[in-house]
Amino acid sequence: MGLLSYIYFEEREENPKEYYILLFLATLGGAILTISQHFISFFIGLELLSVSLYALIAYLRTRNHAVEAGMKYLVLAAMSSAFLLFGMALIYMETGTMTFPGIAAKLADGISSPLFLFGTGAMMVAIGFKLGLVPFHLWIADVYQGSPSPVTAFIATTSKIGAFAVLLRFAQTVNLHEYPLMITVFSVIAIASMIMVMCWLYVSRT
Repeated sequence: MGLLSYIYFEEREENPKEYYILLFLATLGGAILTISQHFISFFIGLELLSVSLYALIAYLRTRNHAVEAGMKYLVLAAMSSAFLLFGMALIYMETGTMTFPGIAAKLADGISSPLFLFGTGAMMVAIGFKLGLVPFHLWIADVYQGSPSPVTAFIATTSKIGAFAVLLRFAQTVNLHEYPLMITVFSVIAIASMIMVMCWLYVSRT
């Protein structure tokens, strides 16, 4: 990604020193996400990634729609962070722990799960926003259009890989596959997202 960024800015005869610092911080946030097994590290990694992306998206202020794209991402990411914290709070209230293995152990002890399912659903709003899943995908077109090309590539790859990795680890640790409601929710979101992608491909070809 750094090489792509260097070529991109070299053609525009710019020397974006701060850009590479922000890119490093965003990569660090994604790395923290991939190894997270605790809600605190989960939130720190996600916010470190998000805050860096705010600036990266609007870095070229003279570019058309750059500031607008940065502001849209800022507002929507802040709202998704609120859902994430609310979901974490509900799960903590239900289980009394913030570690993924600790949550799994408490659930295995027979603790009732309605708050856990509701909290997980709230967390899915934040993860769905990061992954661009339906119906949390409406920001993608505007943000991708207003961002520099290397930042668009970063958001479409590294950002989504980090979010998917922490979601996969959480789901495997707490055995989300044992909850029929969560299976239904994930299935509906996956099917809707695939249909949306196919519609975009069809529209782009016509």
